[in-house]
Amino acid sequence: MNPGPPGSRQCNKLRVSPATAAKVRQELAKGVFLPDNVLDATVDREGEHLMSSGRKKISFSCVPEISQLYLAAAHDFGASKYGKMNWREIPIKASDYLDAIRRHLTAWVSGDDIDPDSGIPTDPKSGLPHQACVMAGISILLDAEAFGSLDNDLAKTPQLTAELDRLATLKASWKERFAPVA
Repeated sequence: MNPGPPGSRQCNKLRVSPATAAKVRQELAKGVFLPDNVLDATVDREGEHLMSSGRKKISFSCVPEISQLYLAAAHDFGASKYGKMNWREIPIKASDYLDAIRRHLTAWVSGDDIDPDSGIPTDPKSGLPHQACVMAGISILLDAEAFGSLDNDLAKTPQLTAELDRLATLKASWKERFAPVA
């Protein structure tokens, strides 16, 4: 079977029978990794495409490019102000970052779209969106935790999750009791 000229899109495809495709699916279900040309196999008669090993991995293409752009810009701004990845060298307190994240969220919810500190001093609307600063703050918390430089000084409230569930149930009862007024 001719897979096509080297470099063509068909070059990595292997046409297989439905029986072979079923075998490949069984191996994939067991977690067995097969060569890419088998994983990219296409079934002749059924036209069914099998999942490749790459599709089992985390897909960075699921993150919108605009989010990646603003996250990078917010980290770049922070690096200019504090130093690149400074939180890995000096432990940080979770409460400091949570406070900053909440300030940015509050500003955004209040209708202030742009963080004036990140912009040009003479143009307060030239900065980054508050949401970008929130993403950077969360990103730093994740990274600091992974690198062991996070001091999680937040007050623990394990009952909060149960209370959230209780309130959600209560809210459902309100919807049942009080039909929307037209």
